[in-house]
Amino acid sequence: MLDLLKLLALLIGILFLLWRRWHLGAVLLLASVAIGLLFGRSPAEFLQDGLDALADPITLRLLAALTLILSLGAILKATAKLEGLLRSLEQLLPDGRVIMAVIPALIGMLPMVGGAMFSAPMVDEIGDQLQVNSNRKTFVNYWFRHVWEWILPTYPSLIMAAALLGVTPRALTLSQWPLTATAIAAGIWVGLAPIERRAEGQSSARDRSSLGLLATSIWPIALVILLSVVLHIDLLLSLLATIVLLVLVNRVSPVQLWRILRTGTSLRPLLLILSVMLFRQVLHSTGAVAPIPPALAAAGIPRPLILFFVPLLAGLLTGVAAGAFGVSFPVILPTLMAEELSMGAVALAYSGGFLGVLLSPLHLCLSLTRDYYKSEWGPNYRLLLPSTVAVAAVAVGLFAVGAPRP
Repeated sequence: MLDLLKLLALLIGILFLLWRRWHLGAVLLLASVAIGLLFGRSPAEFLQDGLDALADPITLRLLAALTLILSLGAILKATAKLEGLLRSLEQLLPDGRVIMAVIPALIGMLPMVGGAMFSAPMVDEIGDQLQVNSNRKTFVNYWFRHVWEWILPTYPSLIMAAALLGVTPRALTLSQWPLTATAIAAGIWVGLAPIERRAEGQSSARDRSSLGLLATSIWPIALVILLSVVLHIDLLLSLLATIVLLVLVNRVSPVQLWRILRTGTSLRPLLLILSVMLFRQVLHSTGAVAPIPPALAAAGIPRPLILFFVPLLAGLLTGVAAGAFGVSFPVILPTLMAEELSMGAVALAYSGGFLGVLLSPLHLCLSLTRDYYKSEWGPNYRLLLPSTVAVAAVAVGLFAVGAPRP
């Protein structure tokens, strides 16, 4: 009982600091030190925890994958000419409502920081043509920007979640596709269906140059998915091969590549990975979370509620997928493993965390998009809530019947 009270106090402290807008990496580092003190770890043992976390093959793979993803995103941003690509959609697609959704969804396929703000002006322009109000523009731009994060192995949060849960990114991609399908359907139902259809395309809609521009810009992401998901090639090799090919095709010189990587990437995500893995290691080495499953079972709390609502709370209070997964997954892992691991249980936990992020006012994409369109919180949530409930319902269904096996 005392150990549970210690963990509860620690969790409250973590959430308080996150609410005060402390950086997640610093919070988890402090939390790791606090766990060591609360559970009697000596300085030498804590140092060993740090070394073990750093040398863990999972940590090394995460750092390598994130470095490659950040590099790919920086090179794409510098070479892909996305604005011209998105403009070509007005020729390729005859329905303005579809263009409104495709623009943020297309940006969402690329590992770009601040992608929602990249697509916001274009969605705004098309929305004005369709006489769409600011609240619906906010929803369409924000929601469709994030429909791929359930399945794309180019998202660092998905790779982190897979590592923490002990499954492969490919397994998440192949088992969680119903969640992305539901997110797209919910976005169409809630965001696009009420808009009056107006044709935007011209008779030259399917011009070969526009199709070529689309293919030219999308192929790196498609190649990563083809290699890692379809052909089962290791994700690190898939990312590395794609980057090398992208550099060669665009004739990026070594000097240009260095400049792109130096200005377009940051060490902060890598430091966040290290703090998450240290937090995970200290929880494991102290045995701090071992009493949680029997205590929760004795309290009569159903396992599905734990798997969904603990990550949901972490997502709401962090507004960052890495934070939601990094804080909650090490805590719920004993509950997740209390029975035979199923991808349905994994999907339920993943959904709780990511839906919490989507609903969080701390989520930077949501707050920036709302500010850009000058929309209101209340109407925004009236559009977000039914969409998130639809995805949550499918996640519960996957838990009940079992997610598709990878």
